[in-house]
Amino acid sequence: MDTRHDRLKRELLMWILKKNTSLVELTIHEGKNHQVKKMLKSVGFPVEKLNRDKYGFLTAEGLQSGEWRELKQFEVNKLKQLVEES
Repeated sequence: MDTRHDRLKRELLMWILKKNTSLVELTIHEGKNHQVKKMLKSVGFPVEKLNRDKYGFLTAEGLQSGEWRELKQFEVNKLKQLVEES
């Protein structure tokens, strides 16, 4: 089954080919303010757009750009548990 994430990746790749730009996909486990933008700029790749698909166990799946949703109670509980464990 073709997920929204797969469709967005295909669309982005087509845009990249037309614009002669690069796509970088990376994972960081802990980030500070604008860390990704600063890291890429320091090696000559200024960031024009940054998309966060996942934050811990939370994902943006099913959400359009700029859209948000309220967290479910089990998600709130899990976040509280993670904070207590850290």
